[in-house]
Amino acid sequence: MESFSIVALQLLPDCSKHIRKVLQEDWYFFTQKYHLDPDTKYPIRNPDYKLPDDFFDPKISISAIVGKNGCGKSTIVEIMLRVINNFAVNITAKAHKDCQLYPVSDVNAALYFEIDGKLNFIETSKVGILWGIIDTFGKRVHPNKIEKTTPLEKALQQLRQFFFTIVNNYSFHSYNVDDYGEESVGKDKIWINSLFHKNDGYLTPVVLNPFRREGRLDIRKETLLTNSRLAYLFYYFNTKQFGDFIDDYQYRSLSFSYNQSRVEEKYTYNLVRNKKTYDTKLVKRVSVKKKERDYFNITLKAYLGENIRSGIPSLNGAYKYLVAKTYHIVATYPNYTGQKYVAVKDLSEYCSQEEESRIKDLVRKLLSDFSHVTFKIRQTLKYIDYVTHNVNATDGRDFQNLTEDYIKYEPKNLQILEGLNTIHKEQVSMPPSFFDIRIELSKSDGAVIYFDKMSSGERQFLFYMSTILYHVRNLDSVVDDVESVHYNYVNIVLEEVELYFHPEYQRQFIDKLINYLKKSQFNRIKHFNIIVVTHSPFILSDIPQDNVLFLRDGKNDNEVCDFKTFGANIHDLLRTSFFLENGLVGEFANNKIEELLTLLQGDNNSKKQWYTADVQYIINTVGEDLIREALQELYDILYQDRVTRRNELERQMKEIERQLSLLDL
Repeated sequence: MESFSIVALQLLPDCSKHIRKVLQEDWYFFTQKYHLDPDTKYPIRNPDYKLPDDFFDPKISISAIVGKNGCGKSTIVEIMLRVINNFAVNITAKAHKDCQLYPVSDVNAALYFEIDGKLNFIETSKVGILWGIIDTFGKRVHPNKIEKTTPLEKALQQLRQFFFTIVNNYSFHSYNVDDYGEESVGKDKIWINSLFHKNDGYLTPVVLNPFRREGRLDIRKETLLTNSRLAYLFYYFNTKQFGDFIDDYQYRSLSFSYNQSRVEEKYTYNLVRNKKTYDTKLVKRVSVKKKERDYFNITLKAYLGENIRSGIPSLNGAYKYLVAKTYHIVATYPNYTGQKYVAVKDLSEYCSQEEESRIKDLVRKLLSDFSHVTFKIRQTLKYIDYVTHNVNATDGRDFQNLTEDYIKYEPKNLQILEGLNTIHKEQVSMPPSFFDIRIELSKSDGAVIYFDKMSSGERQFLFYMSTILYHVRNLDSVVDDVESVHYNYVNIVLEEVELYFHPEYQRQFIDKLINYLKKSQFNRIKHFNIIVVTHSPFILSDIPQDNVLFLRDGKNDNEVCDFKTFGANIHDLLRTSFFLENGLVGEFANNKIEELLTLLQGDNNSKKQWYTADVQYIINTVGEDLIREALQELYDILYQDRVTRRNELERQMKEIERQLSLLDL
């Protein structure tokens, strides 16, 4: 059975202080499946580790990192990313001709991971980048140095034995490029920026989400992307009868409307010719004229032959989008860049016979590429096919406003869907990205609601899940060839996962994620490893102690924190696993109760004047039964004594008054 897990991070001597922060030059194990051999000082299998390999699922492993704020949780993830980044800088050097990855110096650390029973490690240090394995006796075996000069074929072969990492962190304070200024290797050349980019065919083995430009999140863009991803997911789960994608919301329908402005947007990219970089913009306005020999019309003919119509606005828009997207791919993806395929600066330029031949080769390559890279090309071709073959229909068909019936349309051009697996055919069957999408749902009470009207917590849940499934689905679509890499193993790192979530969403999160991955029926990915960085006791209660890294003040605290987390009571989890030494009550409430306790124990030095009614109100307000009952008992004793003393004094006063009255006689 295939296996994959991230085992440990080792911080080596001389790892820069600004990188490791509070962490020690030590080992940090994400799972107790391995422990250090006392002789070799490297990990070996732990015979006491009994967690079954299929505990979560035969294809899924999960671990967690927990501890207080400032204990080093995020730092662990950042160092892991730096190790992977430095590895990627060297291993992809020949593939990334216009390399945008930048190394980080003074990251002396090693990442250990198990694939199919073998313990591998990647180490970055002053010596360079090393990749090797640890044998069953805890000894390093033949570590290979990863050089930038590694031939492309060998580099791609090595990448196929590695794993891809997806990181999700929606905290506004995370991954701000300004926080990494010390690690710059030149103006605007900071490693963290490069890891947000996704347009390299998933060659670089890591991606950060959501996309940040100079540390800023574009929530509007994220919402548009999520809307598109969710349209497919809601439709897919409904047609497969998997149940509701999100609890309490039943799928009703999808509708799509043509958006001309999406088509007219300029595609801007850097075009490299003769080692010089040009800021290139594809022209806004081009005309559909079959006899013209400009790049636009020649490219259109390479796709459609003579079957080109004009006069329908949305069809003309589809033509423009198809051609613009084609050259955007050429300018963006490594296996399409270079002199082999044409790169166009202006679509209205004259196209020679030689260039026309190269354009035809390019189109043939695109149509034989069944990965996510060409999904939008295929969606656009399907729409063109749909309009072309229905333009003379007498049913008053509206090509600018589509219903989900469009998704079921089978294009007459079989090449559009040919070669795709079932899941990817369904994805390509959605309308192209220049259509706005409206997702209609209904609540359990029948009320109709749209995605953009859902609560922030519900939308955050959908952002999280759709982003993960989107990237995994794309990774699953990539096929190994001479210019691309398919990753068999995927590492998913979820930081601050509980942000925006009600405790019920936190409680369901792990189970939901497992079920989404299982129901998505990925064809090529063999195994997932999930690392959850969390403050949520609900999430931690789903993960056995053997797969939890406990951090306290930058140190591995697993030996001290001997507590069973799986299925544990959340109060016990908060007190032990999250190191809440000062109790589980809010600090203000704690201080108020202590102040009241001091009063009830007979301390008359309190500067506050207490009224009996206020004291009783506060006691009645305390939610914890044991504390409330104890305070009530003290109150009764104290105030009962006072009542008794008052009654006695009043009796004595009456007696004195009686005696005084007798003297007056």
